[in-house]
Amino acid sequence: MQTGTKTCVATLFLCCLVLPTILAAHNPNEFDEGRLPHLVTQGDFQAAVTEADHAIAHYRDLVAARPEGGGSLMLYGMVGYYMCAKAQVLALRGDFVGADRILSEVKTYASDHSTFLLDWETLVSSTHAFILEKSGKRDEAMKAYENPSTQYGQGRLALLALEAGDDPKARQLAVAAGINPTAYFVLGRLEEKNGHKQAALEWYNKAWVQLHSVGISPPIYFCEGPAIASAQERLQK
Repeated sequence: MQTGTKTCVATLFLCCLVLPTILAAHNPNEFDEGRLPHLVTQGDFQAAVTEADHAIAHYRDLVAARPEGGGSLMLYGMVGYYMCAKAQVLALRGDFVGADRILSEVKTYASDHSTFLLDWETLVSSTHAFILEKSGKRDEAMKAYENPSTQYGQGRLALLALEAGDDPKARQLAVAAGINPTAYFVLGRLEEKNGHKQAALEWYNKAWVQLHSVGISPPIYFCEGPAIASAQERLQK
């Protein structure tokens, strides 16, 4: 896993540990942080946009309710995180104008709150590259995923290489991506392409388990859920 991605994931994990204490003064049932990943994994991108809006509003309310420095730094980070998540889901829906607009707002928001705990270079650059990819700008997306290189980007690059017919590069990138459901999915497709159905199913199952092993990660991490589920169903018949 790349250093930037490690930092981002570690910080999000810290948020998971600390936020329940921050939320104690509010209704903890107002927002379920696992719902957005679930919706993306299921391919319900319309509902995921609504959930991202809910998350942004939820954390903005928490920021407004707390004094500066009283846990608000982490909450600012969560607002920006879910703004990036919304941009990614809009890209999945094909609303690239909306995705670019939200990404621009994220950059402005980050510049106004420069002491975020999250690794914004990783999160924002991955979001930018994902929008390029989904809008069909493959060459630009590949360059964006490579600079800076992240675990998210390597998984997407592996999938792009596979779709371009470059199987050796797809395998190399997927292996380098480490623990990543998109990379596992690519390895499964390569095995299936070579007629190794059992090995392919094992990779698809591993990808599906990984999708459900991470509580908070951006939609780019979960977005191959529908394709993984379809592959599992196809090979289990």
